[in-house]
Amino acid sequence: MRAMTCSCCALRPTLWHWPVVCWGWRCWAGPAGGCGITSIPRLDLRSLVRRRYLTGLAFYMLYYLCNGGWNYVLPVLLENGLGFNFITTGRVMSLSSSVTVLVAMGYLYFSQYIARRRGYIVLGFGLLMVSCLWTAQSLMSGLSVDALLPPLLLHGLVPVLAVVQVASMTYLELEPGDFAHAYQLKNILRELARTVGTGLACLQLQNSQAAARTVLIERLTPYQLATANQPLTPEWLAQLSDSVNQQATLLAGQLLLLVMAGVAALAMLAVMLQRHLV
Repeated sequence: MRAMTCSCCALRPTLWHWPVVCWGWRCWAGPAGGCGITSIPRLDLRSLVRRRYLTGLAFYMLYYLCNGGWNYVLPVLLENGLGFNFITTGRVMSLSSSVTVLVAMGYLYFSQYIARRRGYIVLGFGLLMVSCLWTAQSLMSGLSVDALLPPLLLHGLVPVLAVVQVASMTYLELEPGDFAHAYQLKNILRELARTVGTGLACLQLQNSQAAARTVLIERLTPYQLATANQPLTPEWLAQLSDSVNQQATLLAGQLLLLVMAGVAALAMLAVMLQRHLV
């Protein structure tokens, strides 16, 4: 019975991959694919094979990969690592998003005067890298909201400087009739990249938390507990456990933010080296 269960579990990825493969073939083949459902393909992929468009999609996915990780790890750090309550965490996140909204409104007015958008994309990914490094460097127990706000407000500039600029150049080579297909594919890949980023951040954070917690607990020797000038009551041991969990969360969050900063640095370098987005 156990072997049969394992075999079924092993077949599950194959079973759900087939509908995705068939859908992709249908979108690529179009009316010539032989499906006979309709004369118009649901998503015409063949008309979207343009270097500028594919390059723009790559940078879209890089941004939303980091965005998914950032939106997951930051609330966890604020609540579990720094001890902020739910209301304070929501206010901090909303304040960072408000910066994005205000900058986007200004961009709508001044966008006609912006030239050489590639430089703004480089600046956007550069600010993402700086925000991650700054936040990672600032993380410590007892950190106040005021000390954490500067990197978070700086991160609010990233969407307008990075992804909005990519959006303004990605669709230039496409025919007007292909724009709907291009936008649908972009939305699909955006949600996929955001989901993958969130999932990877969740797995990495949990793995790093477990490793950091193990190291911290190993350093708590019986001699240290005996010389702590505290009675070994259940309440004190519970408080000590919470402190260990908090430190493990901060260490894991720092590592994850450093990884995200590395991804942002690679994206910034890729933008500088590519020649398909002007």
